[in-house]
Amino acid sequence: MTEKRHLMDTFSKKIKSSTLLGCLIIAILGCDSSSIPPERYQQSDALIQTISSNLKKAPYLTEEIKVDHSRLASAKGQPFPPTQVIIFNNDNLEAKMLHQKQILALDMPLRILAYESSRDQKNSVVWNEIDYIESRYNINFSDEIVSQYNKSMKAATEEIPAKFITHFSTNTMKKSGITTLNSRHSFDDTYQKSLAIIKSNSDVVIFDEIDFQAKALSQDVSIGKTKLILFGAPKPGGKSMADAQTLGLDAFPQKYLVWQDGDGVHVSYNNLTEIADRQNTKKSIALRIIQYRLDSSFKKGFDEP
Repeated sequence: MTEKRHLMDTFSKKIKSSTLLGCLIIAILGCDSSSIPPERYQQSDALIQTISSNLKKAPYLTEEIKVDHSRLASAKGQPFPPTQVIIFNNDNLEAKMLHQKQILALDMPLRILAYESSRDQKNSVVWNEIDYIESRYNINFSDEIVSQYNKSMKAATEEIPAKFITHFSTNTMKKSGITTLNSRHSFDDTYQKSLAIIKSNSDVVIFDEIDFQAKALSQDVSIGKTKLILFGAPKPGGKSMADAQTLGLDAFPQKYLVWQDGDGVHVSYNNLTEIADRQNTKKSIALRIIQYRLDSSFKKGFDEP
Protein backbone atom coordinates (compact mmCIF):
# COMPACT_ATOMS: atom_id res chain seq x y z
CA MET A 1 0.00 0.00 0.00
CA THR A 2 2.86 2.34 0.93
CA GLU A 3 4.66 1.51 -2.33
CA LYS A 4 1.49 2.15 -4.31
CA ARG A 5 1.03 5.55 -2.63
CA HIS A 6 4.67 6.40 -3.34
CA LEU A 7 4.14 5.60 -7.01
CA MET A 8 0.99 7.75 -7.09
CA ASP A 9 2.81 10.67 -5.45
CA THR A 10 5.65 10.37 -7.94
CA PHE A 11 3.18 10.29 -10.83
CA SER A 12 1.37 13.33 -9.42
CA LYS A 13 4.61 15.29 -9.19
CA LYS A 14 5.44 14.41 -12.78
CA ILE A 15 2.02 15.59 -13.89
CA LYS A 16 2.44 18.88 -12.03
CA SER A 17 5.92 19.28 -13.46
CA SER A 18 4.72 18.64 -17.01
CA THR A 19 1.81 21.02 -16.49
CA LEU A 20 4.21 23.73 -15.36
CA LEU A 21 6.40 23.04 -18.38
CA GLY A 22 3.34 23.24 -20.61
CA CYS A 23 2.41 26.59 -19.12
CA LEU A 24 5.92 27.88 -19.76
CA ILE A 25 5.77 26.68 -23.36
CA ILE A 26 2.39 28.38 -23.80
CA ALA A 27 3.76 31.59 -22.33
CA ILE A 28 6.75 31.58 -24.68
CA LEU A 29 5.22 30.27 -27.89
CA GLY A 30 1.73 31.69 -27.55
CA CYS A 31 -0.27 28.48 -27.84
CA ASP A 32 -4.06 28.60 -27.72
CA SER A 33 -5.64 29.48 -24.39
CA SER A 34 -9.22 29.71 -23.22
CA SER A 35 -11.54 31.83 -25.35
CA ILE A 36 -13.19 35.06 -24.21
CA PRO A 37 -16.91 34.60 -23.39
CA PRO A 38 -19.16 36.67 -25.70
CA GLU A 39 -20.70 38.58 -22.78
CA ARG A 40 -17.27 40.02 -21.95
CA TYR A 41 -17.42 42.02 -25.20
CA GLN A 42 -20.75 43.71 -24.46
CA GLN A 43 -19.38 46.73 -22.59
CA SER A 44 -16.48 47.51 -24.93
CA ASP A 45 -18.77 47.03 -27.93
CA ALA A 46 -21.24 49.48 -26.40
CA LEU A 47 -18.50 52.07 -25.84
CA ILE A 48 -17.27 51.78 -29.43
CA GLN A 49 -20.83 51.96 -30.74
CA THR A 50 -21.44 55.16 -28.77
CA ILE A 51 -18.31 56.71 -30.25
CA SER A 52 -19.31 55.58 -33.75
CA SER A 53 -22.75 57.14 -33.32
CA ASN A 54 -21.16 60.37 -32.09
CA LEU A 55 -19.00 60.55 -35.20
CA LYS A 56 -22.08 60.39 -37.39
CA LYS A 57 -23.58 63.35 -35.51
CA ALA A 58 -20.51 65.61 -35.93
CA PRO A 59 -20.36 66.99 -39.50
CA TYR A 60 -16.58 67.57 -39.28
CA LEU A 61 -15.76 63.99 -38.20
CA THR A 62 -15.84 60.80 -40.28
CA GLU A 63 -15.10 57.25 -39.24
CA GLU A 64 -12.13 55.71 -41.05
CA ILE A 65 -11.92 52.16 -39.67
CA LYS A 66 -12.44 50.01 -36.59
CA VAL A 67 -9.83 47.40 -35.64
CA ASP A 68 -11.04 44.78 -33.17
CA HIS A 69 -7.69 43.57 -31.84
CA SER A 70 -9.16 40.98 -29.48
CA ARG A 71 -11.49 39.23 -31.91
CA LEU A 72 -8.86 39.23 -34.67
CA ALA A 73 -6.30 37.64 -32.35
CA SER A 74 -8.87 35.16 -31.00
CA ALA A 75 -9.63 34.03 -34.54
CA LYS A 76 -5.94 33.18 -34.87
CA GLY A 77 -5.88 31.24 -31.61
CA GLN A 78 -4.49 33.97 -29.35
CA PRO A 79 -7.43 35.24 -27.28
CA PHE A 80 -7.01 38.19 -24.92
CA PRO A 81 -9.45 40.62 -23.24
CA PRO A 82 -11.70 42.89 -25.34
CA THR A 83 -9.64 45.61 -27.02
CA GLN A 84 -10.67 47.63 -30.05
CA VAL A 85 -9.69 50.95 -31.58
CA ILE A 86 -11.84 53.29 -33.62
CA ILE A 87 -9.94 55.53 -36.05
CA PHE A 88 -11.59 58.67 -37.39
CA ASN A 89 -10.87 61.81 -39.39
CA ASN A 90 -11.09 65.53 -38.98
CA ASP A 91 -9.67 66.38 -42.41
CA ASN A 92 -9.38 70.12 -41.77
CA LEU A 93 -7.57 69.64 -38.48
CA GLU A 94 -5.22 66.98 -39.85
CA ALA A 95 -4.33 69.16 -42.85
CA LYS A 96 -3.38 72.07 -40.58
CA MET A 97 -1.29 69.84 -38.32
CA LEU A 98 0.53 68.11 -41.18
CA HIS A 99 1.20 71.45 -42.86
CA GLN A 100 3.47 72.14 -39.87
CA LYS A 101 5.15 68.71 -39.84
CA GLN A 102 4.38 65.87 -42.23
CA ILE A 103 5.79 63.20 -39.93
CA LEU A 104 2.88 63.96 -37.58
CA ALA A 105 0.91 61.63 -39.85
CA LEU A 106 2.27 58.78 -37.69
CA ASP A 107 -0.21 59.97 -35.07
CA MET A 108 -3.05 60.53 -37.50
CA PRO A 109 -5.93 59.99 -38.00
CA LEU A 110 -7.50 60.55 -34.60
CA ARG A 111 -8.29 57.44 -32.57
CA ILE A 112 -9.80 56.18 -29.35
CA LEU A 113 -9.30 52.80 -27.69
CA ALA A 114 -11.93 50.86 -25.73
CA TYR A 115 -10.62 47.94 -23.70
CA GLU A 116 -11.19 45.67 -20.74
CA SER A 117 -8.23 45.58 -18.37
CA SER A 118 -6.65 42.15 -17.98
CA ARG A 119 -5.96 43.01 -14.32
CA ASP A 120 -9.42 43.85 -13.01
CA GLN A 121 -11.77 43.47 -16.03
CA LYS A 122 -12.60 47.17 -15.78
CA ASN A 123 -13.69 48.72 -19.10
CA SER A 124 -12.12 52.01 -20.15
CA VAL A 125 -11.61 54.35 -23.07
CA VAL A 126 -8.39 56.26 -23.65
CA TRP A 127 -6.89 58.57 -26.26
CA ASN A 128 -3.86 60.82 -26.67
CA GLU A 129 -4.05 64.40 -25.43
CA ILE A 130 -2.69 67.00 -27.83
CA ASP A 131 0.03 67.77 -25.24
CA TYR A 132 1.47 64.34 -26.03
CA ILE A 133 1.67 65.09 -29.77
CA GLU A 134 3.32 68.47 -29.09
CA SER A 135 5.87 66.80 -26.82
CA ARG A 136 6.60 63.88 -29.12
CA TYR A 137 7.21 66.04 -32.19
CA ASN A 138 8.68 69.05 -30.38
CA ILE A 139 6.06 71.40 -31.79
CA ASN A 140 3.70 74.06 -30.47
CA PHE A 141 0.26 74.25 -32.02
CA SER A 142 -1.85 77.37 -32.33
CA ASP A 143 -4.80 77.89 -29.99
CA GLU A 144 -7.05 77.20 -32.98
CA ILE A 145 -5.54 73.74 -33.58
CA VAL A 146 -5.60 72.86 -29.88
CA SER A 147 -9.25 73.91 -29.71
CA GLN A 148 -10.15 71.86 -32.81
CA TYR A 149 -8.38 68.79 -31.46
CA ASN A 150 -10.05 68.96 -28.06
CA LYS A 151 -13.43 69.68 -29.64
CA SER A 152 -13.06 66.59 -31.85
CA MET A 153 -12.28 64.31 -28.91
CA LYS A 154 -15.08 65.77 -26.82
CA ALA A 155 -17.59 65.26 -29.65
CA ALA A 156 -16.41 61.67 -30.20
CA THR A 157 -16.77 60.77 -26.51
CA GLU A 158 -20.06 62.56 -25.88
CA GLU A 159 -22.29 60.55 -23.52
CA ILE A 160 -19.44 58.25 -22.47
CA PRO A 161 -19.80 58.18 -18.65
CA ALA A 162 -16.82 59.67 -16.80
CA LYS A 163 -16.22 56.38 -14.97
CA PHE A 164 -15.05 54.82 -18.24
CA ILE A 165 -12.61 57.57 -19.24
CA THR A 166 -8.97 57.08 -18.30
CA HIS A 167 -5.75 58.93 -19.11
CA PHE A 168 -2.10 58.03 -19.50
CA SER A 169 0.11 58.92 -16.56
CA THR A 170 2.36 61.03 -18.77
CA ASN A 171 2.04 63.00 -21.99
CA THR A 172 5.75 62.94 -22.72
CA MET A 173 8.28 60.48 -24.14
CA LYS A 174 11.98 60.30 -23.27
CA LYS A 175 12.62 59.70 -26.97
CA SER A 176 10.36 60.36 -29.93
CA GLY A 177 9.97 56.62 -30.48
CA ILE A 178 10.23 57.14 -34.25
CA THR A 179 12.66 55.51 -36.68
CA THR A 180 13.16 57.37 -39.97
CA LEU A 181 15.13 56.01 -42.93
CA ASN A 182 15.99 57.76 -46.18
CA SER A 183 15.08 56.21 -49.52
CA ARG A 184 17.11 56.44 -52.71
CA HIS A 185 13.99 55.70 -54.75
CA SER A 186 11.15 57.89 -56.00
CA PHE A 187 8.13 58.34 -53.75
CA ASP A 188 5.97 55.93 -55.76
CA ASP A 189 8.70 53.29 -55.97
CA THR A 190 9.39 53.65 -52.24
CA TYR A 191 5.73 53.19 -51.45
CA GLN A 192 5.43 50.07 -53.60
CA LYS A 193 8.64 48.66 -52.17
CA SER A 194 7.30 49.31 -48.66
CA LEU A 195 4.09 47.44 -49.44
CA ALA A 196 6.10 44.53 -50.81
CA ILE A 197 8.24 44.36 -47.64
CA ILE A 198 5.15 44.42 -45.42
CA LYS A 199 3.30 41.82 -47.52
CA SER A 200 6.33 39.51 -47.53
CA ASN A 201 5.30 38.44 -44.03
CA SER A 202 2.56 35.88 -44.59
CA ASP A 203 0.76 36.58 -41.28
CA VAL A 204 0.35 40.32 -41.92
CA VAL A 205 -2.95 42.04 -42.67
CA ILE A 206 -3.04 45.51 -44.27
CA PHE A 207 -5.95 47.30 -42.62
CA ASP A 208 -5.87 50.64 -44.42
CA GLU A 209 -3.88 52.96 -46.68
CA ILE A 210 -4.35 56.73 -46.29
CA ASP A 211 -3.25 59.46 -48.71
CA PHE A 212 -2.86 62.55 -46.52
CA GLN A 213 -1.75 64.79 -49.37
CA ALA A 214 -5.03 64.15 -51.20
CA LYS A 215 -7.00 64.76 -48.02
CA ALA A 216 -5.13 68.02 -47.37
CA LEU A 217 -5.75 69.23 -50.92
CA SER A 218 -9.48 68.73 -50.32
CA GLN A 219 -9.09 71.32 -47.55
CA ASP A 220 -7.07 73.68 -49.79
CA VAL A 221 -3.92 72.96 -47.77
CA SER A 222 -0.67 72.04 -49.51
CA ILE A 223 1.65 69.37 -48.08
CA GLY A 224 4.22 67.04 -49.64
CA LYS A 225 3.40 63.50 -50.66
CA THR A 226 2.40 61.63 -47.50
CA LYS A 227 0.92 58.13 -47.32
CA LEU A 228 0.29 55.96 -44.28
CA ILE A 229 -0.05 52.18 -44.16
CA LEU A 230 -1.86 50.55 -41.23
CA PHE A 231 -0.98 46.87 -40.83
CA GLY A 232 -0.43 44.09 -38.34
CA ALA A 233 -0.24 40.38 -37.61
CA PRO A 234 -3.19 39.54 -35.32
CA LYS A 235 -1.65 36.58 -33.47
CA PRO A 236 1.72 38.08 -32.40
CA GLY A 237 0.04 41.45 -31.98
CA GLY A 238 -2.54 39.86 -29.69
CA LYS A 239 0.18 38.20 -27.65
CA SER A 240 1.92 41.59 -27.27
CA MET A 241 -1.30 43.23 -26.06
CA ALA A 242 -2.44 40.42 -23.74
CA ASP A 243 -1.29 42.29 -20.60
CA ALA A 244 -0.80 45.65 -22.26
CA GLN A 245 -4.03 46.51 -24.03
CA THR A 246 -3.35 50.24 -24.34
CA LEU A 247 -0.75 49.36 -26.98
CA GLY A 248 -3.79 48.89 -29.20
CA LEU A 249 -4.04 52.68 -29.44
CA ASP A 250 -0.57 53.60 -30.76
CA ALA A 251 1.51 50.49 -31.35
CA PHE A 252 -1.19 48.40 -33.05
CA PRO A 253 -2.18 48.42 -35.79
CA GLN A 254 1.38 49.23 -36.77
CA LYS A 255 1.89 52.44 -38.72
CA TYR A 256 4.28 52.94 -41.59
CA LEU A 257 4.68 56.34 -43.21
CA VAL A 258 6.13 57.20 -46.61
CA TRP A 259 6.68 60.93 -47.06
CA GLN A 260 8.55 63.39 -49.22
CA ASP A 261 9.89 66.85 -48.39
CA GLY A 262 12.61 69.13 -49.71
CA ASP A 263 15.29 66.74 -48.47
CA GLY A 264 13.97 63.73 -50.36
CA VAL A 265 11.87 60.63 -49.70
CA HIS A 266 11.68 59.06 -46.24
CA VAL A 267 10.04 56.16 -44.46
CA SER A 268 9.11 56.36 -40.77
CA TYR A 269 7.65 53.91 -38.29
CA ASN A 270 7.10 53.63 -34.54
CA ASN A 271 9.42 52.00 -32.04
CA LEU A 272 6.85 49.85 -30.23
CA THR A 273 8.95 49.27 -27.11
CA GLU A 274 9.42 53.01 -26.61
CA ILE A 275 5.65 53.49 -26.91
CA ALA A 276 5.30 50.81 -24.20
CA ASP A 277 7.72 52.79 -22.03
CA ARG A 278 5.63 55.94 -22.45
CA GLN A 279 2.47 54.05 -21.53
CA ASN A 280 4.25 52.40 -18.59
CA THR A 281 3.04 49.02 -19.77
CA LYS A 282 4.54 45.58 -20.27
CA LYS A 283 7.20 44.99 -22.94
CA SER A 284 6.69 41.32 -23.70
CA ILE A 285 9.05 39.06 -25.60
CA ALA A 286 6.48 39.02 -28.41
CA LEU A 287 6.59 42.83 -28.62
CA ARG A 288 10.38 42.83 -28.77
CA ILE A 289 10.33 40.20 -31.52
CA ILE A 290 7.90 42.31 -33.57
CA GLN A 291 10.15 45.34 -33.14
CA TYR A 292 13.18 43.32 -34.23
CA ARG A 293 11.29 42.12 -37.31
CA LEU A 294 10.31 45.69 -38.20
CA ASP A 295 13.85 46.99 -37.86
CA SER A 296 15.48 44.13 -39.75
CA SER A 297 12.95 44.25 -42.60
CA PHE A 298 12.87 48.00 -43.18
CA LYS A 299 16.52 48.79 -42.52
CA LYS A 300 17.54 46.04 -44.91
CA GLY A 301 15.19 47.50 -47.50
CA PHE A 302 16.07 51.18 -47.20
CA ASP A 303 19.18 51.82 -45.13
CA GLU A 304 21.36 51.15 -48.14
CA PRO A 305 25.13 51.82 -48.34
